[in-house]
Amino acid sequence: MTAVEVETENPRSMVKPWRLLELGNSKWGRGISLVRAISASHCVVHRLAEVMICSESFTPSPVPRTVALRKLSLRDLGFREKRVVDLLREVLPVAERRGLGPCPHSVAPEKCLQSTSGLIQKGQKLHVAMKPIGVGSVPLVFVLSVHESGWYRIGAASSRILMPWDELIFVSL
Repeated sequence: MTAVEVETENPRSMVKPWRLLELGNSKWGRGISLVRAISASHCVVHRLAEVMICSESFTPSPVPRTVALRKLSLRDLGFREKRVVDLLREVLPVAERRGLGPCPHSVAPEKCLQSTSGLIQKGQKLHVAMKPIGVGSVPLVFVLSVHESGWYRIGAASSRILMPWDELIFVSL
C-alpha cells in the first residue's frame, strides 16, 4: 500500500481528499531562497508570509511524502455562530475527532511551487490549519488566495481570528 492509499483510506476521516500534495521535494528548504522560488512560480508572497517562511519556527518537511489535503469550512466542523474561533484551542480538537490534523508548515509554500491551477477562485481564501508561527506576539497561519493580478497569493492571518465561513485545509491523521 502506498503512502497515498494510507492517507486516503483512513477510516477516521469522514472527508474525501480534496488534493494530493508532494512534500519534502523542494530543494529550497526555507528562507529567502524559498520566497524567491515561490515568487518565480507566479505566486505573490505577502510580507508577513515572507517573514513566516524566513522564521526559525518554519519547519520544512524533512522527507519526501504525499499527503491528502482535505478542505472544510468551520461550519462543516460545527462552528455555526458568528463569533471569533481559535484554531488551536477550538478547531483542531474538533477536526482531530474527524480524523483530520494540522498541516505541516510547508503545505502552502509547496502548493504554490507545484501548481495552483484550479486551487481557488477569486475572492476565496483558504486558511492552512497548522501549528501557528509567531511573528512578534501574533500567532499566524498561511492563507492562500487569488491576487488582483490573477496570480495566486500566499498571505498570513491570525490563528485566533477565524469565522464560521472561513475554509481551512487539513491533512489526515
